[in-house]
Amino acid sequence: MKLLRPTAPTTGREEDWRERAACIDQPEAMYPDSDATEIQVAKALCARCPVAAACLAEAMRLEGSRGRDGRFGVWGGLTGPERYLRYHRSARARRAAA
Repeated sequence: MKLLRPTAPTTGREEDWRERAACIDQPEAMYPDSDATEIQVAKALCARCPVAAACLAEAMRLEGSRGRDGRFGVWGGLTGPERYLRYHRSARARRAAA
């Protein structure tokens, strides 16, 4: 299986956050099967990652309104279904505030 990684180009003016990611040397760990232990290992990497917030923001940006089944891996400490719920909760809150 090919691992999907963020591919947004960098400007060259700032450090690419991906270079500081705790999972840089083990990206396969971030795409666990549905096994709870594997998911917890991935989340533990995120918990000690200095760029977890940037990673989560990138996942949310890349995935946008994609459905629950279109979100893969653990990014910024959240699984695909968790990111799906976060996206839709924030979208509802934005609509309610408008």
